[in-house]
Amino acid sequence: MRPILYQAFLSPDLGEKENYESLETIGDGVLKFITVFVLICASRQEDKEGKLVRIKGGMVSNYRLSKLSFNHSIYVYLQKKALFRDDWWPPLL
Repeated sequence: MRPILYQAFLSPDLGEKENYESLETIGDGVLKFITVFVLICASRQEDKEGKLVRIKGGMVSNYRLSKLSFNHSIYVYLQKKALFRDDWWPPLL
């Protein structure tokens, strides 16, 4: 089993058994929970549940997240070709 950080950057395109898809499911849940928590804390009591659901949907939509990823160049960190453990070091090491 590879370290979780290493696994987080492996694309399913590599054909590896371990890749970021299982972590993606956990990340989606955490992102949605934090988003809802912040929205509830910031909302007024008279805000309807439907309004909060629409806001949350817009905040965590694939379109918005992919746009943020592109704007912040996060996509450059995803590995789509084979990478040997000896060739990779985390930043700042």
